[in-house]
Amino acid sequence: MQKIYIVTLGLSFVISSVSMVVPVKSKRPSPPRPQPPPRPDNAVERLLIRAMATKLASITPHDAPPPPSSPTYEEMARSTMQLLNPVLAPDPLVLSARIARLLDEATPPFLRFLFQNFGASRVGCEANALVAPFFSTWLVGPARRVEGEVNGEAWQSTMLIEECRYLKAVDGCRHACVYLCKVPTQTFFESSLGVPVTLTPDFTDNSCRMCFGQAPPARLADDPVMQAGEGVPSLATTSCCGVAVEEKGSRSKDGRPLRTGGGGVYDQPASRQENV
Repeated sequence: MQKIYIVTLGLSFVISSVSMVVPVKSKRPSPPRPQPPPRPDNAVERLLIRAMATKLASITPHDAPPPPSSPTYEEMARSTMQLLNPVLAPDPLVLSARIARLLDEATPPFLRFLFQNFGASRVGCEANALVAPFFSTWLVGPARRVEGEVNGEAWQSTMLIEECRYLKAVDGCRHACVYLCKVPTQTFFESSLGVPVTLTPDFTDNSCRMCFGQAPPARLADDPVMQAGEGVPSLATTSCCGVAVEEKGSRSKDGRPLRTGGGGVYDQPASRQENV
């Protein structure tokens, strides 16, 4: 028994001596993984981007630089910032209504039929949230269906956009998000397809929740996205980021007043403009 004790004591001494001599590697935090490069657009997606750029060109200023013949997504997205010039859009909701009409004109009849007849039900809304991510990746980035609240009930009718591709391309501009995407999309789905939908962007991480079946507030001023938050001023009291503000009455090089193409959408009487 005494021999066993001596052997055990000797082994303990050897182990402790080795641990003092052999350096122990410190646990340093691993360097952050490099972000994967953006997914390249395929041929069909490039055609869709080109078609959208052509549509948007119909309401851009006459004096704006012409878009490339085959614009990238980022070039197309950044070109939309020209639409937010306050000279051209004293009421940005008029611009939102025009974009909603462009979406309506581009909707195929069979898609309109499906939405108008089946889209507003719970089954239709949950099916929309399931299918939409497969067809909108080129426009908004990766997305998936998650649970959301619709009229106090838990529905699987929300599409979670993990990082909105458009919002990232315009450097997180809240005005571009609200007036060029959120409001036109909500108006288009409800007015043209008969499906209420609410988009709730998160400007802290560029994510967005698109809830099918949930109607947005009747007045945009009551929408939480317009309110001030922690470190975020009210959208209604801030100027648009990244847009050059020109004085009223600005004219082009040949003396013409700055106007938009596509039928002079900003000439509509105030009575036709949506209430904020």
